[in-house]
Amino acid sequence: MEYKILITGTMGAGKTTAIQQVSDSPAVLTDVHNTRQDESAKPTTTAAFDFGELDLGEGDCLRIYGTPGQERFSFMWPILARGAIGIIYLVDATRESPIDDLDSFIKAFGESSGTIPSVVGLNKCNDESSYLAPAIQDYLDSKGLQWPVLLTDVRERSEVLELFEILISLNEALVMEQA
Repeated sequence: MEYKILITGTMGAGKTTAIQQVSDSPAVLTDVHNTRQDESAKPTTTAAFDFGELDLGEGDCLRIYGTPGQERFSFMWPILARGAIGIIYLVDATRESPIDDLDSFIKAFGESSGTIPSVVGLNKCNDESSYLAPAIQDYLDSKGLQWPVLLTDVRERSEVLELFEILISLNEALVMEQA
């Protein structure tokens, strides 16, 4: 069986790094020179999407797509979400308004936000940003979204895999519920 998971979030949230950490083969990247240094000081940014694959064993495969993070590429987000069994929303804890960032992505995915199993990975955390996980959980609860929020270091393969495992479990529970 083939599964598709989407990773989304702002530019610099860690989408490309997450995909590179778990992909069994070299990830397909569409990075270009970053002309929006005011948004993120990173030298490159994703222009179309990133792609990787993870062999789950027994013939099962996870296809991982990462959205571009810039608002100007938002037309790509719902296209990439088609057929996904889950969405990982990566939140950069170092940005000025991480909850507002998350809110804009949830709104961009519209109805999908309430129907596709999702999880929030809070990346780039430190002692000063430790308040964010409960604040994000409160925000999600206020929207009626029962999504797990995990402190995540996308440079660590095991932490990215945990996000995937949770999404697959949430999807399996949804399928069982609908049966």
